[in-house]
Amino acid sequence: MLQATTAGGAAFDNRAAPPARIGWTTVFILFVFYVFAMVDRQVMAMLVDPIRHDLDISDVKVSLLLGLSFAIFFSTIGLFMGYLVDRISRRTLIAVSVALWGISCAACGLAGSFGELFLARMLVGIGEAALGPAAYSMLSDSFAPRRLSMAMSIYSAGGLVGGAIAILGGGLIVEFSRSHGLIVLPMIGALSSWRLVFFLTGLPGPLLALLAFIVPEPARTGRLAAAAGPSRTGVGGFIREHWKLLALLCLGYGGLNMIINNVFAWSPTFMKRSLGMAPVDIGLTIAGLLLFCAVPGQAVIGWWTDRQAALGRGDSYLRYFVLFVPLCVPTAIAGLLSGSPLWFALGMAPLFFVAMPFMGAAAAALQRITPNEYRGRITALFLMITMLIGIGAGPTLVALISTALDPAGKAMGTALAIVVAGSAVVAVVCLAAAAPLFRRTLESS
Repeated sequence: MLQATTAGGAAFDNRAAPPARIGWTTVFILFVFYVFAMVDRQVMAMLVDPIRHDLDISDVKVSLLLGLSFAIFFSTIGLFMGYLVDRISRRTLIAVSVALWGISCAACGLAGSFGELFLARMLVGIGEAALGPAAYSMLSDSFAPRRLSMAMSIYSAGGLVGGAIAILGGGLIVEFSRSHGLIVLPMIGALSSWRLVFFLTGLPGPLLALLAFIVPEPARTGRLAAAAGPSRTGVGGFIREHWKLLALLCLGYGGLNMIINNVFAWSPTFMKRSLGMAPVDIGLTIAGLLLFCAVPGQAVIGWWTDRQAALGRGDSYLRYFVLFVPLCVPTAIAGLLSGSPLWFALGMAPLFFVAMPFMGAAAAALQRITPNEYRGRITALFLMITMLIGIGAGPTLVALISTALDPAGKAMGTALAIVVAGSAVVAVVCLAAAAPLFRRTLESS
């Protein structure tokens, strides 16, 4: 049975889809990889002050380590990875990438200068660049459209769980180091706590990569070659035909990415400097917000968008955020400006529930309008733009605003509030403008 799902007449072939058991096993393995990826990516947020002290660097340089060092190669190499996703075994590509970013993360623990740490973070970005495009492509070939958003959401929840582990584990290790000083490892010698964190999170990578071979490579479906629609002139022709919709999706979801990555990157520092919280309390607070707000929010988004799509409301992937982001951003701003740990947590809870788990819906929306031949490259382009917005520019923008307002670093909450508010406006306006174009694209398939 063929079921139309993408622009230009490409269709999902239910006969080619793997059994449900294989499909959900694939989701679980990709979920584990995403947990691991986010631990490696986000653990630095808990280590800002120890790294600053050991390497004698400024907040602006730290922001480059938190954002640009990772994003620049994650984004640019991601385009090449997207090309490979469309042409070679996706599970093999993922396995190699997992091993690479694990080794690179461990190498961060050996860095003796800002330049060496910047280079190691760049290599982490190269390793992680293949996971998103390959995972989205595999899931799109494993699930019919009526179940795709939930599968994408469960996979994307791995990022939230990984972020919680990174924040909580980093806080516990930093607290441990206060009473135990340097940690001595065989053949390596004495290490400060932040270096040990990178070793513990990175070294399991090569072994974990073997999980990719537990499930088979799913057959590619939804291909233009099997459709009765007009021929394309390649991925460039697809982009030219849908450039306005793609641009609005990148800007809209990029605004949401700006919000979540700045909250991930700078909230621990803000909570320590402005709220006077200990590392363990910081870890518990953010991990609690992720596990009890963002993860349930991810499930709700997956259920709601799949249900709406089944009822013929194809723009549900966008409309959810247009409806609910304006309701949660004011409480987040109030929490950032409150000066109270309790009110900060209460104010951020709605934002974590609504905006933090956006990527599952964004990925499902992109796969619905993209033929299989182009999914790897279009996804890589989408991730490049949204990552450069959210990770590349976001943390540095917050650092620059904070430094301009107060060189002593006490204005981090105000800077975060400004960037969150501005990003929310961009996200809502762009996604609202994209919704009618998205509906027309689905209806023309």
